[in-house]
Amino acid sequence: MGAFNNLYKTLCLPLVLLTQFVSETASQCSLTESFEKVSRSTLKGVPGNPLFSDSGNTVTFNCLQRCRESGNCKGLLINYKLESCFSFDRDSSSVGVQLQPSEEPVSYFEKICINAPQCGKGWILERVVGFEIEGYDDIVLSDVPSRIKCAEMCLRERGLMCRSAEYHMR
Repeated sequence: MGAFNNLYKTLCLPLVLLTQFVSETASQCSLTESFEKVSRSTLKGVPGNPLFSDSGNTVTFNCLQRCRESGNCKGLLINYKLESCFSFDRDSSSVGVQLQPSEEPVSYFEKICINAPQCGKGWILERVVGFEIEGYDDIVLSDVPSRIKCAEMCLRERGLMCRSAEYHMR
């Protein structure tokens, strides 16, 4: 445990995560299936299929629920102005697909399989692309294989209340 604690002297996490990760598909997930929310971002290179719309009401819960129930839905885009969402059959790690910032009031949610308990919200992680919190590295870890593994370590950390992490891919 002492050697492990020494590794903790380098930061792992802003649940604001900064790189890409090839996740297990929902059908393969034996852990917790949830979503990673990426605000003000959209998925470029793959068409979205209408999933849900409800004028005058919030749509987030219903959109996430419908995607969760669909084996074909790898992620979804919520357009808050249109009060609707669109599902994707590929995720941000798929060939020819990329996450792209948007000026529109949208959020992209990607299904993830993570070794962490459910948190009571529709999504377990929130990522902000292109931003980084500087100067608050309470713990720094090296050789963390993926952004999701970094988030898992933050969520399970008991030595401090970890609320954010940053992950830099090598």
